[in-house]
Amino acid sequence: MGAKLGVQFIGPMEDVIREIAKLEMVSGLKENCNEVFNEAHNLGVVPPNLTHISLYITLISLLLFLSFQNPSSDLLISTMGSKDCGRHDDNRQLAKRISLAVVGFLIVLAVVIFLVWAILHPAKPHFILQDVTIYAFNLTPPNYLTSNMQITLASKNPNDRIGIYYQKLDVLASYRNQQITLPTLIPRTYQGHEDVTIWSPFLLGNDVPVAPFLVVGLNQDMNAGMVLLKIKVFGQLKWKVGTWISGRYQMNVNCPAYISFSDRTKAVQVGLAMKYQLVQSCSVDISLD
Repeated sequence: MGAKLGVQFIGPMEDVIREIAKLEMVSGLKENCNEVFNEAHNLGVVPPNLTHISLYITLISLLLFLSFQNPSSDLLISTMGSKDCGRHDDNRQLAKRISLAVVGFLIVLAVVIFLVWAILHPAKPHFILQDVTIYAFNLTPPNYLTSNMQITLASKNPNDRIGIYYQKLDVLASYRNQQITLPTLIPRTYQGHEDVTIWSPFLLGNDVPVAPFLVVGLNQDMNAGMVLLKIKVFGQLKWKVGTWISGRYQMNVNCPAYISFSDRTKAVQVGLAMKYQLVQSCSVDISLD
């Protein structure tokens, strides 16, 4: 190419001209071809018999090459842009398709989970406080309460297709929202479909300080012959459907226990203890952990 133009190209310049000659981007250059040619002819850069369009492109490429301080990098960028344009479009299309596939999969998965949950719709377990056996319940000056009792607590899973994992359950007794026993841990338990589980934990509290205003109220209740205690259960559970196990849910159970200290006919004496048959339904609250 250099011999035809009468100009000697050295090193990478000739390669640059060859790369530009390969490009078919001549539409924007045709308007100024004659003006550039004449100017180049006056400068003696090319011979006067240059007429072919490919030589016009070569001439204009030479002028552009001379007008930049680092022409090789600019021309390389333009050449790479032309070669990689289709590749970049393909990559964008591929990324778009992958994104749409992922979003579609997540939407389908969410719909399936919602439908399964809506169809199965697990019901809360039912808790019943069957009885409370009082071994000790003494208030000593100035404001210490000692209580020792054993309870029988039954839980039923009302679901015929969903099992329940009781992850961690603590049981305690309270009086007017003040805890009067230490929490007793119930071992982890799996409850199958429509199964019934029974626990009989001991609740102990030795010399537990009671708020002064509660001492007055407790004395009044004991003199009246009836004390309302609350047996509370709190912990975590999981639902099991087939092989799928849900996340953890927080469970709070509240069981009222009416203890009569005046009417002994409502209790059965067991050694030195008094056993109260209650069969009292409990309120159950379940929320996301």
